[in-house]
Amino acid sequence: MKTVTEKSPLSVLTNTLLFVITLLLSFATNAEFKAQDFTQDYQYAYINKHVTDKDAKPIAALKILATQTELPLPEKYFIAHNYAYLLFKQHHKEQTIAQLTKTIALAKQMAPIHLAKTLLLQAKSYGILFRETEKALVDLNSAFQAIAQSQNQNQNQNQDILALKLDLQTAMAQAYNQLSQLDKAQEHIEKALTIAQTLGNNNDTIYALIIAGRIAYQQDKLNKAFHYYLQALKLTDSKTPISRIASIELRLAMAYEAQEDFELALSHAKKAADLYSQINSPRLQIKSLRVLGNIYTALNKDIDTALVHLLNALNIAKTINDPIYIAQMQYYIGRAYLINNNIAQAEKYLKAAEKLLKQTNTPIYTGLNTLELARLADKKHQPTQAIQLLTALVEHKDYQKYPALIEEAKAYLLTLYVTQKQYKKAYLLQQQLLNSNISNRDNNLLFKEINNDIEIKKLKNQLEKAQLALQQAQQQSQRYLQQQKYLLVGALIIIFALLISLYSYIKLKQRYQNRLKNSQLTWPAFQKNLITANLSNETVNILASSATPTLNLSPQLCHYQKHHLIDQCFMQIKQTNTCHDSIQRHGVLWQICLQPLPDTLKTIEQLIQNNSGLPAQCLWVELNSFPRNISHECLLLIEELVYHYLLQPTKLQYWQLLKVTIEDKALPIIFTAKKERNIAYGVEKAINQGFIRCDTLPFEHAKEAKTSNNDEDH
Repeated sequence: MKTVTEKSPLSVLTNTLLFVITLLLSFATNAEFKAQDFTQDYQYAYINKHVTDKDAKPIAALKILATQTELPLPEKYFIAHNYAYLLFKQHHKEQTIAQLTKTIALAKQMAPIHLAKTLLLQAKSYGILFRETEKALVDLNSAFQAIAQSQNQNQNQNQDILALKLDLQTAMAQAYNQLSQLDKAQEHIEKALTIAQTLGNNNDTIYALIIAGRIAYQQDKLNKAFHYYLQALKLTDSKTPISRIASIELRLAMAYEAQEDFELALSHAKKAADLYSQINSPRLQIKSLRVLGNIYTALNKDIDTALVHLLNALNIAKTINDPIYIAQMQYYIGRAYLINNNIAQAEKYLKAAEKLLKQTNTPIYTGLNTLELARLADKKHQPTQAIQLLTALVEHKDYQKYPALIEEAKAYLLTLYVTQKQYKKAYLLQQQLLNSNISNRDNNLLFKEINNDIEIKKLKNQLEKAQLALQQAQQQSQRYLQQQKYLLVGALIIIFALLISLYSYIKLKQRYQNRLKNSQLTWPAFQKNLITANLSNETVNILASSATPTLNLSPQLCHYQKHHLIDQCFMQIKQTNTCHDSIQRHGVLWQICLQPLPDTLKTIEQLIQNNSGLPAQCLWVELNSFPRNISHECLLLIEELVYHYLLQPTKLQYWQLLKVTIEDKALPIIFTAKKERNIAYGVEKAINQGFIRCDTLPFEHAKEAKTSNNDEDH
């Protein structure tokens, strides 16, 4: 008969007040978290985010909540489960199992789905914290039984049950993978992938694909592993947890390392290490640094770089005080030193790893370390000790579930037997290898080749390397052909571009030289500001005068008379102030007139009469058809008109007044010419289309110029 201990009302009141104060304190110290959540649901995401935070007061509050006993069953269960998960994430091994024992007792009083979830957490604790995979499998099978019972009782929880089934299937796959029962692992991960597709959750699918890739990698099915990893990477997006992306990068690095594609392996390993450092995940960061170290170790020439990463990983392992990771990193460091023939340092780290591994339940690393100790003894010229270590290794029952390790140890042992001339033992071991199921085909080939003088694994590695080399050579050949195509196309494009550039340069240079040769006037020399400042609604005129050489005068005399006439006109005009502004340059008299032309023309006519030995022409351009703000391009247009009509050699023997009329339609043609994009071409085109006209006026008509301006159509 059970005895019931009655608690005093004061004790109950004290516990209740403590619970309420804890809830209020937790809520006040973290706005993102409500303490009640720990009593109502699983808080994996929150604990994962804050487990390493020193100031995570809600997590401290959870520890207080876990001591409360005067609570309803559901609240006590969720607090207990969340607290167990917190201890699991903090790697408190014994405390985690003790708390889970209490939690399972509570879960049995609730719905079976909760019992299954707690059993799953306990399985993970045994598998990850204690490396006791058999115990983990017992809990996982019990969880499956609980799920079957839950499905019978609750048909409305199908989605939650499917999600839990996915977690259980992935956990089963990993457990069988650790036990090297790869067929069973493959069976469970395929079921997990099917469930993940049914749920349609990218994150779940990515997780299942990563585990599927790990299992394929363990089976030496690298192409299949790549398929899973790349498929997982393709599903990632901005919502994917960094830890998932880092895991994919790390697994890709390991797969490329196995293919000896060290460039890609390094790229992915560095990304993984960087991502794990971002999320403050020291154990996974150790793993990524370990892979980086292994890659550099495989390169041989980069042993120093490998040691930098491995020693950094060891330092992190010591910081978190994890003996398993410390032992693993000591093994890898000792192995790297041994490859570098640093016997003293290799012995130091391998012996330290051996001592620590005896205290942990990690047979695979104990076996690997023993193999390296045998190599160390061989390098120290102690073959007998090396043979003893390898013999103990291949005969130990704990290592039989790691066939790759046993195969490598036997291959090395065979080599030692041959070098020590123990041919009988070598022969018996050779027969044993040939009759085993491990690499039977490779050993048959080896039997014909080695003649008791080459390691068993060497030929297998050579064959695999030859196959990979052939594939890489084919890929390289295809890449080379593709590169050649790209180079040829690129070269043609560059040559074509150079030809176009050369052609453009020649044309521009020719145009520049012609322009420089023919444009004697520098139009910007005009007082541009004066022109724009004095524009008004009145008629503004450009008047350009030039003496025209005759055919019957010598060049020297013609040149003298031409300049003499223009100089006289210029001086006379400046004295009479008939125009607003005047400038004489290179034998052409330019005038800007804001008033009627007759006075100016009369002055020029008188000067012409006094110098009748030389004909002259006068060009008259109205600015009314131009925009009000005359740009540099407009001035260049006027200069081009002067060159076109006034500076060309002529046979005329009399005084001539030319009036240039520019229609509005001429300006778009001039300033948007596409052929050579220059004003000279535009002017010629506008003249040909009749939008620029040049009319010869008798001198006596100049007096009516002012009055007739308003009646003409421009």
